[in-house]
Amino acid sequence: MRPQESGNHCDIREWTLRANNRPDITFLATGPMECSAMPYEISDLDDGPRKDAHQSHSGDLIARNYTVVQLRAFQMGLGCVTSWGAWPLKQFIPQYKDHSFTYIVKPVK
Repeated sequence: MRPQESGNHCDIREWTLRANNRPDITFLATGPMECSAMPYEISDLDDGPRKDAHQSHSGDLIARNYTVVQLRAFQMGLGCVTSWGAWPLKQFIPQYKDHSFTYIVKPVK
């Protein structure tokens, strides 16, 4: 299987990351947010628009020695309604307009 971005969690308002021998970190949002934490860079998972040129497989990934945390208000949904490459349903396509996204990063002892 070709590696790709995954692990996104939706409709989150409070999220705490825990790691061995490190302080916990809590993220608090003023509204719903989406978040993920993985030991890979986005470039490790997807090397661009030419999918036919992708030479790696999920088993080829080497975990980084750090965690990549992503917080966002929302992202465009997946297509896949009728076939790969299809656009998502209209309700899952973000509208082009000004948006704001507010969150707090809080270390936890």
